[in-house]
Parts: sequence; structure tokens; C-alpha cells
Amino acid sequence: MSTISITVSASELNAAADLVVDKGSVVNKPFTAIPPTPPVNDMPEAKLYAIQLHKVDGEGKALEGAVFGLFEKDGTTPVANPYGEGQATATSDSNGLVSFVGFEAKDYVVKELTAPKGYQLLDAPIKISAADFEVAKDLVLDKGNVVNEKTPNNPPKGEGKKSLPSTGQSMSEGLVATGLALAVAGSALVYKKREN
Repeated sequence: MSTISITVSASELNAAADLVVDKGSVVNKPFTAIPPTPPVNDMPEAKLYAIQLHKVDGEGKALEGAVFGLFEKDGTTPVANPYGEGQATATSDSNGLVSFVGFEAKDYVVKELTAPKGYQLLDAPIKISAADFEVAKDLVLDKGNVVNEKTPNNPPKGEGKKSLPSTGQSMSEGLVATGLALAVAGSALVYKKREN
């Protein structure tokens, strides 16, 4: 590498400084206020979702009047109603639609608290995971159809209340036959003892 040296005299330096510094007039300009920068919120906006179910019978017809409750992940702790007091509950409308509105994306359990008249309660709760909310459309998580079975009209054979026989029923004939058999057996024992 080669080195280059530059030599500047004091008079040349003063002449260069005079060229750079402008000794002209100073002009005052009006002051313009700069608006303050709004604070930046690093917290993401909380998204509140609606959870929907469709209450139907075995044939796919909408069922009205089913009452559901929303519970925490453990299935026992009720979730508070965000728009009122008590537990978050929802009742199916005439189209079978059940809606819980205003809830964060986290794990929940939905249980049927009251079945429509003539139908059985659901055996198993409906589980909702936080991951389910990732596929929610327009902040609505649709869990699809919930099917209820009808309450059986007649109890199965061998179950139900047993009643005592009334006069003229065939069950009383069986009791009479049993009583006669015991009387004959008792008489035979007495006859044998007399012979001995």
C-alpha cells in the first residue's frame, strides 16, 4: 500500500471555513407543533367467540327447549355468564340452535342440563378444546348437531313395578297350586309318622 500525504496551510483552512459559513441573515419561521405519538399497545385484542350447537332428534328434526350449561375444562366448575349473573346457559330455539356468546378461546365442557319433553338427557358431555377455535368462522365455533334419543314409552320386560295379584288373575292360581302341594306333602309326613 502506498500512502498519500496532504498538506494544508492555515490560510487555506481559514479560506475554506469562510466558504462554508454563511454570514447571511437569519429568518424566523413559525413553529409547527408535532402531534404526540400515540402509545403502542403490545397486548393483542382479545377475541370473543360464540359457541353454537344444533339440537336435533334421531331423524334430524330441530328440538326446542333443551337447556345446556357451559363448564370449565374440569367439567364441574360452571363458567360465569359474561352478560349477567350466574352460570352461562343457553336454551335451544325453535330451529334447535343453542348459542353461548362472548367467550375466549380455551377448553370448555358443554353439558345438557334439561332435555326437551319426551327426550333423554345426553349421556356424555361435549368437549371443546382451544384448538377448535382455530377453525372458527367469523368468530363462531359450530360444534354441529347434538342428537337426543326419545324416552322409551314402555319399560323393557322384567323391569318396572310389580303388583300384587288381584282376584281372578292367573297368578293367584299359581299360589293356590303351591299351597295345595305343600298341604299334600305335610299330610304325607304326618301319615308316615303315624305308621311308625
